Amino acid sequence: MAELVETQVSRYQEYKPTGVAWMPEIPVGWEVRKLKYVADINANTMPETTDDTYSFRYLDIGNVTLGSIDYNVEPIIFKEAPSRARRIIEKGDILVSTVRTYLKAIAQVEEDTTNLIVSTGFAVVSARQGLDKRFLLYVSVSEKFVDTISAYSTGVSYPAITATELSNMPVWFPVSLEEQRIIARFLDDKTAQVDQLITQKQQMLALLREERATLINHAITKGLDPQAPLRVSGVEWLGDVPAHWEVKRLKHLLVKIEQGWSPSCESRQAEPGEWGVLKVGCVNGLDFDVTENKALPSELTPLPEYEINSGDFLISRANTKELVGSAVVVGEIRPKLLLCDKIFRLFFRENANKEYVLLIVSSWYGRFQIQSESSGASSSMQNISQEFLKNMLILLPDRCEQQAIVEYVAEQAGRILETATAINHEIALLQEYRAALITEVVTGQLDVRHCAPAAAAVLM
Repeated sequence: MAELVETQVSRYQEYKPTGVAWMPEIPVGWEVRKLKYVADINANTMPETTDDTYSFRYLDIGNVTLGSIDYNVEPIIFKEAPSRARRIIEKGDILVSTVRTYLKAIAQVEEDTTNLIVSTGFAVVSARQGLDKRFLLYVSVSEKFVDTISAYSTGVSYPAITATELSNMPVWFPVSLEEQRIIARFLDDKTAQVDQLITQKQQMLALLREERATLINHAITKGLDPQAPLRVSGVEWLGDVPAHWEVKRLKHLLVKIEQGWSPSCESRQAEPGEWGVLKVGCVNGLDFDVTENKALPSELTPLPEYEINSGDFLISRANTKELVGSAVVVGEIRPKLLLCDKIFRLFFRENANKEYVLLIVSSWYGRFQIQSESSGASSSMQNISQEFLKNMLILLPDRCEQQAIVEYVAEQAGRILETATAINHEIALLQEYRAALITEVVTGQLDVRHCAPAAAAVLM
């Protein structure tokens, strides 16, 4: 990654103290000022007298991540909008989340802002004359600035910082506007290179996911013997299947389906040795995340019959369209975690191979059935019923062949997973490098004045 930065990069020749403990020095020719002296904060707000029928697009905290904004939102009218939909923004403004600051929702508005309103959970920061907007963006997303926001935040479960506290935070910048722009152009160029590499690696991960899905789908619809005779399955979307396989309903393999318990819990993860209730996010794809739980209040008596055990087959009954029906066979599990009512626990007959059923549920034809039968008023929360699960179609070879398929898929998928793990590690390193580069450049640890691409566009 070092080749992404030219050899002309070096340290500035002279530095001076700042008086700020967490950034003791900056280059000579730079200044440290409070944010309120170089930028306007929340300059424009939509009045309460706005026409009830005024239509606009509304961005909430969920639409913003560090350095990125999702503008794909449906219009809403003022009368039906939440009371926090009030901030008016302009192109070039920087949105800084002042609530749930651990999410690091900070980004610059780069699209047309016509009829675009954001939540009062953001501070809208507008650079004044003498401070380049792109340079201010890179200061705002730098590790120094983000970490300081977190340090200034108060509250445990819902940490927040006030606009006044934000306005009093120090920012640092070269006095020369041209130098600010050179730094911004350099970072535009270098972060674009890193982002391109990350995108390429994410595309490789997508191909690996497709390879794994194809592997599973072929194994559980055609088997492992390419010479095995086929027959018509009798199900239009399933096509031909091995002649000796059965097409059955899942209920023929089940003893029962159990649904858990969701009492009102504390807004924190249960400590070791403390009773907790699983959240629906504990089953995501084929992964089981034991940290996705909430502590059971001490005044409530736990229901031990809902305690999760190693080997349990869990499937989410409520989630988004993409995640509803996600299933997992639980591996090692700590004690005192309870099943919630948004997750089913399936109990199988002795002759059923639950690992084989897991492959079916996660395959294309399992997902096809789940997504076709899921229902709900909102796309963000879909449901499947016990009755649907019982009647879900499955292809069933004999138990010996089921086990052979499970072992084959595990071996081949393990190879794919190793490759994916290595790529994810490379992506993490690139992201760390990108963050470190921004911080080093905008805090004056690296002098890039002689290596920025002069022709790069700057957001004025």
